[in-house]
Amino acid sequence: VEVTFDIVDKDNNKLTNASIFTTCIETIYGITFMVMAPEHKLIDELKEYISNYDDVIEYKNQTMYRSEFDRISDQKEKTGCVVDGIYAINPVNNKKVPIYIADFVLASYGTGMVMAVPSHDERDYEFAKKFNIPMITVIDGDTSSKAYEKYDYIKDNAKLINSEEFTG
Repeated sequence: VEVTFDIVDKDNNKLTNASIFTTCIETIYGITFMVMAPEHKLIDELKEYISNYDDVIEYKNQTMYRSEFDRISDQKEKTGCVVDGIYAINPVNNKKVPIYIADFVLASYGTGMVMAVPSHDERDYEFAKKFNIPMITVIDGDTSSKAYEKYDYIKDNAKLINSEEFTG
């Protein structure tokens, strides 16, 4: 499923929009942040709104010499950088969420941007723990020590929670 998010500045002025692809649309109410590839085109296009642009570019430069294989490896420590000054608006509930850049997202894969649902994706869970990002559980299951991922919640026939009219 393709989902489009408005990208806004700190004062909620719409700057542009960005699309992502997801195979887990049922978790959309659990988004607590978005992640872009460090080389995503919006970094340069919106640089005048990014208050920590120098930090963002420094992180981008640190990742540019790493192989794609190394960048997406599950065995490495999660790294990233918040992109202060621009935010994504969740299209189903209008919640404003921070945007990060991280090396595990590749510009060459999909749209170069992902929705992050840490309660239901282990990679997002580890990233959220490291950067102290809140988590919203939207599928009823134990998320106290790890993400409750799609394979498990489908197998368990789990129910939606915290999902407005879709709860239950």
